Amino acid sequence: MSLMPTSAPAARALVTALMLATLPGCASTRQADFTAKQAVATYLDAERAGRYDEAWAMLAPTDRAAHPLEAYTADHNQAGVMWQEIAARTRFELKAVHDLDGHRIVEVLATRPDPEAVEQVMRGVSSEALARSEDPKALLRRHIRETLDRSEVPPDEETLFYAVTEGPDGTLRVWLGLDRQFAAIEHARRARVAMDAGDDAAARVAWEALLGVPEDPGGVVAMLAAEARTQLETMDARAAMVTATPVAEDPAPPVDEAPAAGPATEGAGAD
Repeated sequence: MSLMPTSAPAARALVTALMLATLPGCASTRQADFTAKQAVATYLDAERAGRYDEAWAMLAPTDRAAHPLEAYTADHNQAGVMWQEIAARTRFELKAVHDLDGHRIVEVLATRPDPEAVEQVMRGVSSEALARSEDPKALLRRHIRETLDRSEVPPDEETLFYAVTEGPDGTLRVWLGLDRQFAAIEHARRARVAMDAGDDAAARVAWEALLGVPEDPGGVVAMLAAEARTQLETMDARAAMVTATPVAEDPAPPVDEAPAAGPATEGAGAD
């Protein structure tokens, strides 16, 4: 979900690392930039307003295949009262358009109520009041709205990046790279489960598989890949320590020596 606080730092690092170049300002390019911004604006407006079927329809075919409409809508509906209210009050400013590997990347400045401050507002509603309410969610929503209406919550800014791709029919679609994100998330989940079980071999396989996932526009894969590299370096360092530590050998057991034979006694064995 683009309105969730997930990958903006990683996205900024990704775009900086890839050295996105602003397109030259010819008339055809300006028109292409305008239509790319229109596509992103259409998607964001629909998502913010809760018209999830319209927002989903603006996604690239690979995104829709990775995340069907029912799952996409359920994810947004399960975001909770806090994020729904934040999304409704988020303002977007479409900034520069960049070019990367044939995709137009639209840079968006999102201004919204500070999530940490809104969380503090939610804590202001006592558990007793929620327990007595016939509709706790409505009570919480009303409390948040009243606080936001009084402008008691400071604004928060976040830079987001959206890729725009052209479909076979020439229609522009927003490409989130959900198939890549989901693949990376699943590899990371398997790696963490293996690590918790003490299975470093399985964890290594999962982390290395994650590093093979192509990057997505929002930087989710890049963020998880950084974790994968850190974990693999830790595993390598631990393995090197084990290899460098000499194993103490058990001392050989003492060998019992047979007693030396004494001189024969005269008359021994005589009748």
